[in-house]
Amino acid sequence: MDRYYYGERAHPYQLVRQLAERMSHAVDPADAPPLLCRTVVQALGLPAAVVRVRTRSGPRELARLGTVEPPGVRFPLTYEGAEIGELLVPPRLGQSELDRQDREVLGLLADQASPAIASLGLSEDLRASREQLVLAREEERRRLRHDLHDGLGPALSGLRLRIDAAGTDLPDGSGAAASLTAASAGIGQAITELRRITGGLTPGPLDSKGLADALRRLADTLGSQALRITLDLRPDPLPALSAAVEVAVYRISGEALNNVVRHSGATAARLSLRALSDRVTVEVADNGAGFAGRDSTSGVGLRSMAERAEELGGTFTAGNAPAGAVVRAVLPRGRAD
Repeated sequence: MDRYYYGERAHPYQLVRQLAERMSHAVDPADAPPLLCRTVVQALGLPAAVVRVRTRSGPRELARLGTVEPPGVRFPLTYEGAEIGELLVPPRLGQSELDRQDREVLGLLADQASPAIASLGLSEDLRASREQLVLAREEERRRLRHDLHDGLGPALSGLRLRIDAAGTDLPDGSGAAASLTAASAGIGQAITELRRITGGLTPGPLDSKGLADALRRLADTLGSQALRITLDLRPDPLPALSAAVEVAVYRISGEALNNVVRHSGATAARLSLRALSDRVTVEVADNGAGFAGRDSTSGVGLRSMAERAEELGGTFTAGNAPAGAVVRAVLPRGRAD
């Protein structure tokens, strides 16, 4: 009965030894946090576990199993005298707090897992720094595009109109009229070049009416009588998203739908976007021929989509469905400036 209700907590050192053995056989250090969570939930029968590591930008969740409702009990993860993270575990169902024996076993497990998790702190710092660079880059591109499009563009257009108006007051064929005509043409070329530059900073459709409208136009453009593309946005209208997330969603959606058009032979496809409080999920599913044995690492388009998701700290998967194929990217929602 004790094992049924409390798992293996009566044998703490055996449990710690089993965890150590599993971690020693793990190929990737990133396997340590999920192993710790599974040990807490499956071996001890506790309802949930979360592992977080400290980074320069704040706590970062590495693994979660079950739902930890506050107030979860916190067990520090320490290495060489410094706290590098924490293990969060809620009380057992029907109990208001963890009892002494649970706390002792969880403390031992946290101590055993700490050295393996410590190395992840540096890699998470690097990952967080890269994500911040991507976010800052796209926000700066958005700002620069707006400044050029809304400031310099109208100024050049107004100057050209003034030059054209001044030219109408001069005699045809005069040197002054020819100079003004040449100046007007030069400004026209500058306006064209400005549009080319601003168009390259961020996708033009995003800048005009926003992500939702850009995705609708994308589906309309790539859809045809042979391929019906439906769009599912939740919520609709979409909440404000960071520039980096909007660009990633738009690029991934475009690449995925282009793959459907070129390779799948599908007659129907669905583009779905879910914006939750902490993440954004974009998915494209079709009823075509599928990947024919390919996985998410093959193909330039698939690698490009995976890289766009990963540079924001998200995940990307691609595979066959019961009827057709499905690609899915999960991105941290980030902060909309």
